[in-house]
Amino acid sequence: MLLITKYNPDQYYRPLEHNDEVFHNALKHTLYGEYNFHVVKDGEYIYDLEYIDNNELDRKYNPGYRHVFMPPFISYDESITEAICYEILPDNDVYYFDELSEYAVVLTKLILKYSDAQVIVNDENIYTFIEPHERLHVGEKPEANDRTLCLSYKYACRSRMVDRDINVSSLFLDVFIVQWLYDRGDVDLKNIVVSFGYEEGIGSIVRLFAAIKKAFAPFNINVYLDKKATRFPEGIWKTCLNYDDFPDDMNESNTLQIVNIFPLIACYQVLNNLNCIDYSIFRKSFIDQVEEYMNAVINPERTIGVLLRGTDYVTTGLAAGRLKQVGLEDVVTSLENMLATGDYDKIFLATEDKDIMYKMFDAFPDKIVVIAQERNSVNDFKDVVVISDLERTLHSGEEYENALVDKTVNYLYAMYILSRCASFVTAGMTSAVGIIRPLNNGKFKECHILSFEQEQKN
Repeated sequence: MLLITKYNPDQYYRPLEHNDEVFHNALKHTLYGEYNFHVVKDGEYIYDLEYIDNNELDRKYNPGYRHVFMPPFISYDESITEAICYEILPDNDVYYFDELSEYAVVLTKLILKYSDAQVIVNDENIYTFIEPHERLHVGEKPEANDRTLCLSYKYACRSRMVDRDINVSSLFLDVFIVQWLYDRGDVDLKNIVVSFGYEEGIGSIVRLFAAIKKAFAPFNINVYLDKKATRFPEGIWKTCLNYDDFPDDMNESNTLQIVNIFPLIACYQVLNNLNCIDYSIFRKSFIDQVEEYMNAVINPERTIGVLLRGTDYVTTGLAAGRLKQVGLEDVVTSLENMLATGDYDKIFLATEDKDIMYKMFDAFPDKIVVIAQERNSVNDFKDVVVISDLERTLHSGEEYENALVDKTVNYLYAMYILSRCASFVTAGMTSAVGIIRPLNNGKFKECHILSFEQEQKN
């Protein structure tokens, strides 16, 4: 990002002419190690430009926040309408820019062109770049509301779906994400192959891949999963999940391989499609197997589905952090109330934590139904942090692959059965919840994400 600063006569930088191409001209020189520029108009120095990497800005101003890689956008073209996601701009009534920057100027022009929103910039020098406009104002930060988006390079790079103060580069990414893809190489872009790391769980892969695929369908970009870039064996994809193989005409001239997927999963288009999953993600033969099993062990119309994460959800700190869970006693209380007032006879419990399972058996000795599978406890994580590492310490070679297939199939069984239960309860938000609720499509009699309900009470 180029920051627009006061002209410094004590320094000598490359002079650039002030015009509509000034940012693009400066960005070209950053490729050769030049990061500061004087800008001239009619022979007079009027301001300076300073290039700072988007990620350096985020780390500087938000040292305690989880960082998401933001593309540098050295090359982009705001005139290519078909490759600008301008349709998201009318989502807000007011945009506020806390300081003047390349992104503030470019985005302000687009907002004024493609929406009816008001724009407030906290710097009168905005008029150096944009002619006065009835919807363009100079002023301070307005009062917060859900139709006002406040932007600064000092704010954390986060989604505008969950926060109204976000990094200006986050909105820039939302608007120019397609151009970032096209700029990855000299290709006639038709396909994207996304690669998830070996540490990514199956639930996260299923949810994020579906969202990425739907987000870029309007641009006629086909999205494929690089199955070999996950830790899950080929059998999972062939027997359980309904994912397309690579087409015969896929080649380097029409396909991009995206290994760093963080810009994709951070953009609004993907986040806005996280609930697009339906039962078509499963193969029909798999659905038939699960239905037969489910109907043999429970009557889903009289069953409460319960999802409780433990093990590495605790050891990684997620259960106490931004995806916190309520305690088991709160879950038990909620279930007791539901059993007392509703027409339920069983609880289908999905958990990978054997300690949680035993406690639930003690609380509801004649109600709990579980899938027979290998389970662990938090105490097993003495030398490892995440469950994928534990799997490798417990199993090796063919035994590891067989154990992974078994655990993954059981997980997918559980997701399907939970989505088919009459009601659903979970201690907190997880990737699995983001699969179960869209699959169910609003048919649960009761649906309780207890951590959210507890926050609302407080």
